[in-house]
Formats: sequence, C-alpha cells, structure tokens
Amino acid sequence: PPRGAFPPPSGRASPPVPSLADIVDQYDGVVALGRAHALREEQRRVAQWRDRMNEAWAQGPGKVFHWTKDKQDTPLVMVADPDNGDRPCASIEGMDEILHKAWDPIMRKYGGAEQEPCPEEFMRRYGRYVQTTPMESKPLTGGRIRRRLRKMGLKTARGLDGWAVVDLLQLPNQVLDKLVDLLHLVEEVGEWPEMLARGYISLVPKGEGMGPLKMRPLSVLSQVYRAWAGLRMEEAMVWQEEWAHPLAYAFRPKRGALDAASLLALLLELHRLLKRRFGGIGLDYIKCFDLIPQAQLLRLAAEQGMSVGVLRAVAAMYRQLRRCFKMVGCLGSFFAATNGILQGCPLSVIFINLLTTVWM
Repeated sequence: PPRGAFPPPSGRASPPVPSLADIVDQYDGVVALGRAHALREEQRRVAQWRDRMNEAWAQGPGKVFHWTKDKQDTPLVMVADPDNGDRPCASIEGMDEILHKAWDPIMRKYGGAEQEPCPEEFMRRYGRYVQTTPMESKPLTGGRIRRRLRKMGLKTARGLDGWAVVDLLQLPNQVLDKLVDLLHLVEEVGEWPEMLARGYISLVPKGEGMGPLKMRPLSVLSQVYRAWAGLRMEEAMVWQEEWAHPLAYAFRPKRGALDAASLLALLLELHRLLKRRFGGIGLDYIKCFDLIPQAQLLRLAAEQGMSVGVLRAVAAMYRQLRRCFKMVGCLGSFFAATNGILQGCPLSVIFINLLTTVWM
C-alpha cells in the first residue's frame, strides 16, 4: 500500500478498541494535566516578565515605553471588483455598491419573492428533538454590568453611538443603575433605543483575497448591547449544558474546538497503532451565520426554554437593527437584513449550538 496508508486486515485478532467514553475520559485527564502545567508555566513567565520590567524601569523608563508602545496600525481594507478583473476599487460609493451586490442576496435573502421558511413546519419536523429546559435569568445590576465591562477589551471598537468600553467604565454606579433600568425595560417591552440598534460591518480578510465574499463580515454594535448580551450569554452557557449534545465541541466549558481537534488526532493515532480503519464525514456550512432564518431560530430558542425577556430583546434587535458596511474608515448606506444572526454578538454561538444540537 502507499506510504502512510492503513494496511488491509490481516485476519489476526487485534487488540480491542476502547469505547469512545473511555477515550474521552482519558483525554480529559491528559488535558487537565496539560492545563495545570500550562498554568504553572504562565505564572513562571509572568513573574519573569515582572522582574525584567522592574529592572528596566529602574534603569530608565525609555526601554519600558519601547516595549509597550503600539506599533500596529489598523490596515485599510479595500474591495476588489469581481466584474472588473478583481481590480481594487478606490471609490467609497463604488465599494459600497460592490458589497451590496454581493451580500444583499445573502443578508436580504427574503427581501423579494422568496419567503422565509415557516417556523411551524420546522418545529413539526424537528420538535421531537427539543429538550425543553427553562433558562434561569437573573436581574441585572450596575455591579454586574461593571464586572462584564471589565472583561471586555478596552480597545474594542466603538459602536455608532460613540460609547467605548473605557467610557462606560468611567460612569458612576448611579448612572449604571439607570442603564440597568433601561435594559430591563428593553427585555420587558421588546424595543431598543434607536441608536443602540445601529451598527456597522467591518470586513475582516481571511487570506483568500479582497473579493466581497472572500472576507468575513463582522458586525460592530453598541458596547451597551454587547455588555448586555455578554451577561445573558454567561447565563445561557450554564443553560445550554442542560441540553447540549454530550459530544458537541464548541463554546462550551472544557469542550472547545481545540479539544475536538485533539480528540480526533488521538483517535486517528489509536486506530493507526491498532491497524484499524477509521473514517468520518466533514461538513462545512456556507455563510453559516448569515443564512440562518431568524424566525425558525427564535421559535426553536423559545421551545428550548430560553428566557422570555432575553428572547424578546434579541428578537427586537434583529427587527430594528440597521447596519452599513465600513470601508477605509467611511460608512456606506444603511440596510436591514431579513435573515442571519450577528457575527460579533456574544449570544450568536449559543444559537448555533441550539441548531446543531437538534440536528445531532
């Protein structure tokens, strides 16, 4: 056989293959040891860095400044025109037109003759796989908002409302308490203030070129919305452990994408040593976030037991949201999407897990 291929069965008895549950348990043990070692190594390096920094500071602050200053500028992303030999377009209006021509059929799929799939039909087909589990949603407080803001990156881009994370952190507790009252009202009535329901789409290169569909659209929303969604995401992660498939690896405690890749590598190596064949199927969702029917997803989340207030606020954001593309620092024309969930919203991966768990 070709080099690296599995040899044909020899007819001789081979050692029994451990069960998948045993393999997962062994893998979890190895991961725990690795994490403990990584933590010790991290602590050692932090202590080493601190000693080095203190020594440099004692000699003069110039060297410390040289280490810590930000030398990276945000790259300007230009759009290539597929109808003009993929030549870069230098006009803001031209780039906006190119982007809408490419993305409107995806983000506004149901804006014309095609109708959004019926949620009732979806539930008739998949409802028997739903495990209804009520999600516990605690009242928000100013202290919770502040703790969530501290977890968010201070350099995270501002939304169109102009508020940055560092600005919100400067607010006194009394103002954050008023913000909490506003967020509770949003969950109660299902309506966001207009400026909180405005955002822009940054195009992130994936290394595949500068064509409009070869970049990832990342929605940048208000930091107020992101703080709210982050808090509710923390509660949703606890909730999803009640219904997530035990072998689902994505956005779960101790069950990340790296764990899935490591487990797969372990299984491949095990079967190679045992001279057993091992196979599987890989599927990739094209424009996964952008093509999801919102009505079906929200109905599924309601049936699964997501908090009514959280669901009401999310549905309102999708209904009210107006976005535009951002190109070389300029904004294009605003539009409303008819489908898709937001790349950049903390709750979106929970929604993806909802769908994949039902399908699994």
